[in-house]
Amino acid sequence: MKTIARSCIYWLLALILTVSVHADTSLAVAPIVQFNPNTGCFWRGRDGVAHRFELVKHWQNLRWAEAVNFAASRQYKGVKGNLATITVGGEDYCVRTMMLNRMPWLDGNGAWLGGHDINAQRQFRWAVGAAKNSAVNRNLFLWHTGQPDNPVTERCLGYMVRGGWIGGNNYPCDSVISDPYFREKMRHYIVEYRAKGTALNP
Repeated sequence: MKTIARSCIYWLLALILTVSVHADTSLAVAPIVQFNPNTGCFWRGRDGVAHRFELVKHWQNLRWAEAVNFAASRQYKGVKGNLATITVGGEDYCVRTMMLNRMPWLDGNGAWLGGHDINAQRQFRWAVGAAKNSAVNRNLFLWHTGQPDNPVTERCLGYMVRGGWIGGNNYPCDSVISDPYFREKMRHYIVEYRAKGTALNP
């Protein structure tokens, strides 16, 4: 029954993704043309740039800066990656659904994204990739309930599993590797690849 219920949730989220991207053009510059929560998310914008996202699991907890470096070292068909930025509504739905399918549903489990508010509290900005220095848009990025919180100690951005769903959360950038609460919970990160042409095609 749990497997059936989880499958229903995946397909419901996929339907929401499709409807949201097509119904509200302010949230997406192009539809997600491939949605496969097992292999990642792919879409191509009107500018011809293709985007692909993947979820990567490390063997131990990662600091945010370590996740930045690991993401930058990855390649997909020769295209270099970076820690993901969420700048289109469809990306948010697709990546969160991918995580629901591939990560344990343990409260507090998370995956790093490429943003922080280190320069100004509660003013989260993307720190990598083409979106570097742009603000995290609340209309495009879904925060989890009550987040962001703890503005002094939790300055780096990720997605968090809690209460059976996934949303944005601010995490300690470094102490996730020493704080007992976060033990084994920040082993994942999201990589984004972007390129013109056909290199990222399904």
